[in-house]
Amino acid sequence: MSMSQPIEIRRNVIKFLYEFFKEKPFNYMKIGELCSKLGVEEKDLQWNLEYLAQNGYIVGSMHKVLGSAHYIEKVKISSSGIDLIEDPSEFNRTFPDIQINVMIEKILINLQQEIENSSIPDEEKKTLLSEVKKLSEHPIVSNILSSLLLKITGIS
Repeated sequence: MSMSQPIEIRRNVIKFLYEFFKEKPFNYMKIGELCSKLGVEEKDLQWNLEYLAQNGYIVGSMHKVLGSAHYIEKVKISSSGIDLIEDPSEFNRTFPDIQINVMIEKILINLQQEIENSSIPDEEKKTLLSEVKKLSEHPIVSNILSSLLLKITGIS
């Protein structure tokens, strides 16, 4: 799995650590194992883990010193991270699924094209296109569309 987007890495870290927590609630996951499971290089994972730790989504990270640098050695999900992932709407708002966002964008583009290619009067087309634009920019609508797409596609 090749993940280059920080949000995608963070989203998958939280999801993976949540599943790990359900199996072994008292254990920490070693960074090497997490890198292997997620298919991410340690240098890319380290700074994303630090971000998640600073925001309270992971805890108990232990640092080891190599020269003058500190590295996170092992981690587990925090209660805040568990609360976040157990609230799909908030989880998707905090760490949007890139696949879902692309799908929403495609749906809105298709809708715009259908309106533009339709035989309705030009003034009505302008009004409809304006409404579609407003729809695409509205955060609640975006969350609703994301939730619907998750249910339809089964992506989680």
